[in-house]
Amino acid sequence: MLRTLEQFDFSFQPSLPAARVRELAELGFLERAENILFVGRPGTGKTHLALALALRTCQQRKRVLFLPALDLIHQLAAADVSRSLPRLIETWGRLDLLVVDELGYTPINDQAANLFFQLINHLYTRVSVIITSNVTFDGWGAVFGGNDVIASAILDRLLHHSHVFLIACPSYRMKGKLEQSVDHSTEPEYNHA
Repeated sequence: MLRTLEQFDFSFQPSLPAARVRELAELGFLERAENILFVGRPGTGKTHLALALALRTCQQRKRVLFLPALDLIHQLAAADVSRSLPRLIETWGRLDLLVVDELGYTPINDQAANLFFQLINHLYTRVSVIITSNVTFDGWGAVFGGNDVIASAILDRLLHHSHVFLIACPSYRMKGKLEQSVDHSTEPEYNHA
């Protein structure tokens, strides 16, 4: 499903600076090969925003690849096994934007962490990367198989020229659900006899 910036409910996420996000939608960050990191709990709109920026990029006839983190890791690992990793990384190095969605939901083993580092290192200052994650940066060592050195090196490159959004709001998917789940069985019963 396509997601646009116009569909995003900024009023529900007041910690998110709408003006900054709208400015990024002008796509100047692509020319400067800057990265964007959306970090927050599930349901806070990270993927929606990443998709909206990717769509804007496509509308400008630029090259975009959007992959869930696990799919990206699987493609890197398969290319490594088939000895085509350098070619895959070079191909992705010709993108204007790479979007990696849901980094952190599944731990990445040490070998895959190394492959991810190789990709990020190659893209550094060449290609803009958008990453969505439910894990704050101090937890990325655990995401990358407990390898704090690799996590630090990846973050060093991603954060150097970046726009970071730490979204500290409730889940949009849960909007209204908590009120619906209130137990009404303790309310007094009325006799209409």
